[in-house]
Amino acid sequence: MNKRDLLLLVPLALFALNAMVFFPFLSDDALISLRYSERFSSGQGLTWNDGERVEGYSNLLWVLLSSGLISAGVPGILSLRILGVFSSAMFLFTVYAYWRRKPLRVLFPLLFASVSAPIAVWALGGLEQPLVLMLVSLSVPLIWRAGEDDSVSSWILSSVPLALLCITRPDGPLFTAGAFLAALVCGGGRKSFLLLILPVVFFAGQTLFRLHYYGDWIPNTARIKVKPSLFTVLRGGKYVLTGLLALSPLTAVSTAGFFRGLRLRSFRLLLPGIMAGGWLLYVMVIGGDIFPAWRHLVPVIPLFVWLSAEFLSGIPARKHHPVLLLAVLALYIPLQYILPLNRAAMEERWEWDARVVSLALT
Repeated sequence: MNKRDLLLLVPLALFALNAMVFFPFLSDDALISLRYSERFSSGQGLTWNDGERVEGYSNLLWVLLSSGLISAGVPGILSLRILGVFSSAMFLFTVYAYWRRKPLRVLFPLLFASVSAPIAVWALGGLEQPLVLMLVSLSVPLIWRAGEDDSVSSWILSSVPLALLCITRPDGPLFTAGAFLAALVCGGGRKSFLLLILPVVFFAGQTLFRLHYYGDWIPNTARIKVKPSLFTVLRGGKYVLTGLLALSPLTAVSTAGFFRGLRLRSFRLLLPGIMAGGWLLYVMVIGGDIFPAWRHLVPVIPLFVWLSAEFLSGIPARKHHPVLLLAVLALYIPLQYILPLNRAAMEERWEWDARVVSLALT
């Protein structure tokens, strides 16, 4: 590692310090997935209890990965923490490794991502958001390369993270749809359809497994959570708007980069922009979320980082203002701990109180 690569330690250290502020936050829903992981690792299948099978999780790949760590002897909650922190750190590493020849350009979006509350909170939260974060981040440079090489193997290889996203969340296929749309808009031609092969196979495979194992075509959780209405959309719009304002530096630069991409028909700018736009529209339709720290905006952050880095890489170095960026960062950091939805993660500790009670009753 040379001196230039040591710059990566800055966002990694800030991420670690940021996560410590929110420790020991743990989402109660993570304990649902954890029960499935623990039972699967002990040979009891993907079940909640013995008897009738119910698909009570919505993050198959996360459940399988955590069950692998549990099988290796790692305690349950610690396995979730390890996966969350590792995935989040891999996101930072992937972006920096790609832009290591222009480290000062990418350092701006990486610094803002590393001190953003959603990244830190959900690295600890125990749910699949960090895995989504990492897979979305991996997909962008791979698809960029496929667009440049335009070979069959590159297009298929680039879809591996998209395929894994399809079994990480039921709404994971939306990222494939966004990437496919961007490729079509930017003239990817017939080879754009190669992006669909692996995601369709993975999606169909899980659907057939669900039908065979649980006797249902759609996720059980979707029957409870999907209730579209005008009120839901308005609530979702407020959720998205406030979240984008909470991420305002990344939002502003990404918006500028996206409009530049529209003007130039730049695939490198439009790919993360269209993927982010599609996801934000979906979050609006489902009404946002009830969990702290804008959980559903975690997948947007890596897309904003890639979009911002690509946009800034096209700006002459003399037009960069490091002092101004550091001043904005100095204002942005305390904002992350003031916003009520972020503070909720600092104050939510009832899961740990309930643990004491439950242990006393067993």
